[in-house]
Amino acid sequence: TGICFGPMDPTDRTSKTHHRRLTTVAHEFTHILGMNSYDIPYYYNPKTGRPRTSRNEYNKPPEENVLCVNGQRQTVEKASSDTIVQVTTANGYVAYEVVTETVRQVVRNQFGCQDLIGGRLENQPTGDDDCYGSHWDHRLYNNEFMAAVYTGSTQYVTALTLALLEDSGW
Repeated sequence: TGICFGPMDPTDRTSKTHHRRLTTVAHEFTHILGMNSYDIPYYYNPKTGRPRTSRNEYNKPPEENVLCVNGQRQTVEKASSDTIVQVTTANGYVAYEVVTETVRQVVRNQFGCQDLIGGRLENQPTGDDDCYGSHWDHRLYNNEFMAAVYTGSTQYVTALTLALLEDSGW
């Protein structure tokens, strides 16, 4: 596979298009590095080197039928509750939050609230078979380069995504 930039001049490093292209490549590589709903059940504890979620004899996490962000029930490989949890938002919607140690502390620091439990993921599945998204919720983290929606404003690699990558143990 490759990356097709279409009719753009790859030597042009000054344009807004070039910056957006680099951000897009970094965004997609971050999915490969672990910010992907399918990878979350396979995270390791970076301190112990052990899987965060128990595995069976085939090295697979347990499957469970859960309520997804689209309101449908689905059987998924379920990550441990010290990795991701299902929450109900104030307006009654199902959401999922990454609750690993570093992610939780970054979110608490960012919002100045020590009661927050984790980093909210997008409220739509990223792919057809996803139960929850593979991006941060754009309403809370709109300038984060791993947010679900590109708003046209400058996107930043933040401590939140770096915390997730650290906590993945990968």
